[in-house]
Amino acid sequence: MDALSEILNSVKLNGAVFFSAEFSAPWGVTEPASSKLAVQFGTGAEHMVLYHFLIDGGAFVQIPDRPSLELIPGDVVIFPHGDAHHLTSAKPAMAPFPNYGINSKIKSRDLRPLRAGGGGDISRFVCGYLTCDPSLCKPILNGLPPVFKVNIRTDRSGHWMENSILHVVQEAATGRAGSEAMLAKLSEALFVDTAEDHGAEASVAYGEGVSPFFGWFLIPEG
Repeated sequence: MDALSEILNSVKLNGAVFFSAEFSAPWGVTEPASSKLAVQFGTGAEHMVLYHFLIDGGAFVQIPDRPSLELIPGDVVIFPHGDAHHLTSAKPAMAPFPNYGINSKIKSRDLRPLRAGGGGDISRFVCGYLTCDPSLCKPILNGLPPVFKVNIRTDRSGHWMENSILHVVQEAATGRAGSEAMLAKLSEALFVDTAEDHGAEASVAYGEGVSPFFGWFLIPEG
């Protein structure tokens, strides 16, 4: 096993998919900070990593007071520190946005797609989170930016991951036994896969063997 995989496996992530949606333009949603979501989900977690996986359509994501980030199909956008953010069909978009009944969907653990928006072009999402022991994960996550994205449609493993998630989300929406546990494991795998891709991209950008993502683990002191 390579060093990066060993580091990620040692973090002991626990994942879940909490929401799927089909938004029609114009639309916009605001996700609160993960500390507030942790209370809403009842996870009891000290730290949550949030992610959105764009299946179809397009979107923009923005952390307040930061530049927006455009998403295309296949993009997984991750918020390692659980920052509050806006997800919209266009920029600029002015908050506050309607809730669309998202809170009730989350509380009832209803994974049937929420359909909302203005009736225009469709954007499809699967959204999830991961929890971890802060004493183990924060040293790693602190090396990550507030938000980053990776497109998983660049190789076979990413296509397999996408197809698996979509299949199990459909199963979970029908209440099939065991589907939520399978989604939890797929969420964990999705994060590890995107984190590894992000680390590989950073290594190429900064030089072989040098990763600002996991650099303090991989590069000896002095």
